[in-house]
Amino acid sequence: MVVVLGVMMVGAIITATLAYVTMFSTQNTLENRVEARAVQSADAGLDLMLSLFEDKTYDELYQVCSQSFVINNDQVDVATSYTVVRGGVTQTVACPLASDITTSVTVTSKATTAVVPLSGGAETRTVAAVFAPTPPTTTLDKAIFSESSLLLTNNAAIMASGAVDGSGNPIMDANIYSNGDVDCKTQTALEGSIYAAQGKVNLENSCDIATTVWARDSVHMTSTVDVRGDIYSASSLTDLGNPAVLLGNSNNRVWGSVVTNGSVKLTSNPVVNGSVFSRIGAISMDNNGANIGGSAYARTDLYIQNGASIGRDAMVTHGSIRGSNSAYIGVNAWASGTIQSVVTAPYKFPGTSMSYPNTMNPHPAAMPAAVGYAGASQGTGAIQPPPREQMPQLFMGAAELQKWQDQGWNLVYPTSSSQCTKSGLINYIDSLPSGPNLIFFEPAVCPSGIQFQNADLTLKGDLALVSPKGIESKNPLNVRSDDASIERKMFWIMPADSPGVTWVSAPSGQLTPTYTSSAGIIKVQSASIESVEWFIYTPTKLDWSNGIQTPDIMKGQIYAKDVNLQTNFPLQMSVLPVPSLSSSTPNLSDPTDIRMSSRFDVRG
Repeated sequence: MVVVLGVMMVGAIITATLAYVTMFSTQNTLENRVEARAVQSADAGLDLMLSLFEDKTYDELYQVCSQSFVINNDQVDVATSYTVVRGGVTQTVACPLASDITTSVTVTSKATTAVVPLSGGAETRTVAAVFAPTPPTTTLDKAIFSESSLLLTNNAAIMASGAVDGSGNPIMDANIYSNGDVDCKTQTALEGSIYAAQGKVNLENSCDIATTVWARDSVHMTSTVDVRGDIYSASSLTDLGNPAVLLGNSNNRVWGSVVTNGSVKLTSNPVVNGSVFSRIGAISMDNNGANIGGSAYARTDLYIQNGASIGRDAMVTHGSIRGSNSAYIGVNAWASGTIQSVVTAPYKFPGTSMSYPNTMNPHPAAMPAAVGYAGASQGTGAIQPPPREQMPQLFMGAAELQKWQDQGWNLVYPTSSSQCTKSGLINYIDSLPSGPNLIFFEPAVCPSGIQFQNADLTLKGDLALVSPKGIESKNPLNVRSDDASIERKMFWIMPADSPGVTWVSAPSGQLTPTYTSSAGIIKVQSASIESVEWFIYTPTKLDWSNGIQTPDIMKGQIYAKDVNLQTNFPLQMSVLPVPSLSSSTPNLSDPTDIRMSSRFDVRG
């Protein structure tokens, strides 16, 4: 009996103990669950505040201040603490004024649950986050910028971004700018304009331009060339053997007008749909019936021969109109000298003193005022070259790198030379966390720059490679986004102050880079690109030798001192904001583009 009673007592003790343990475990489980829910509710408060920041400009942030929510049946109280610049003084306030410039805002989210069963108390958890506006960005507006001469050849295609105007018409924004010559040849198409601010333009062999060609020096067209806008040339060449503007083939066509200081020669039956203006030179139309659909204006002489025709008026202010073989002028023919009898025109006015009209007939509708024709209305103002633009100086010092970090980029510095080349380089990039990463390859670690070889590069986020000693890709580079539905951004940058680079004086008080043979360059043999936008900058040379593997295209922009693009290079204009070029002072009407820069738990 005693034994039985003892066993029963032990059983009772064990049962009571198990019941207590069960109750304790249940209570702990409930408390843990509620604690986790409280953290989730507090986090949700941060998310709600981030959604309220969305689309706000600086002068609208006063609308997003401390407030309360009910989330998961929990009371969530959110407090804001803004750091603002007010009247030039930085201060901390609970809620900004519409006139304040916010530099950051700390949001504290406190979640309080209902009473937890078995414990008799409520659970409270607090989390906080620092949110920061994205500094104003600076965008560059050229598809390709070359500080010196630029060659486009062998199936190059420079395509517009796809943007449309208010009427839904595509905007031809794939513009090319050069401070040297531009040569375009061999099955090349450009959905934008060419600007040669310090040189000449040569177009040949199926080079098609969607809008304008504007050059300081001559513009010569041979073979099959279509210019669907105007041609402006500031050249004063008057020799018809080497004129300011030459259309030298029956397959040459300018859909707009030709405006220049020097002479214009149309030979072998080309067509200009608009007007032709030569401020100080002559216009020659010969060999198989060249055609001007609008009017022709020249200073010295107009030669209209072999069935050539002018659809509207012809005017020569200091010379004669000379013709042969059924030359035709559609309306008025004026000349200070003679008008040969073989020239047919309804109205002829030889021996007439005159000045150029204030507007041509027809006048180029899209001609910028900077071209200068308005000053030439009395024959005194010269046609101007495109305004010279300085190549942007993209420095990557401490202040510039901080701008990248302010916009959420993770800055890292490789420490081993094995991380500069081949598989070591790819492995290092692959080891970085997801999100935007900026890798700065210091010359002391990578004295020969960085080198890809037969590389497969998959981007888990945006990626910026900064290498003062250059970047080289040998053999095909395959670069793709890890998610085909997301276009990652990639930057290849040689900073403006890379070793061997010096900026020297240039016209218009500007600077231009020069570099020694010891400086690095950016060199690519060939690439395939999937769901990646690519920005390339170098104050030295970009040498891309074997193009882009079809059917891929490059989306992005190129800015370089020297540009050499060969063989099958399709580029679609896509603007990539460069953080280090951004302004540090926003306008009140600028979007804040608020993002979370850090998050942490608050204890106590």
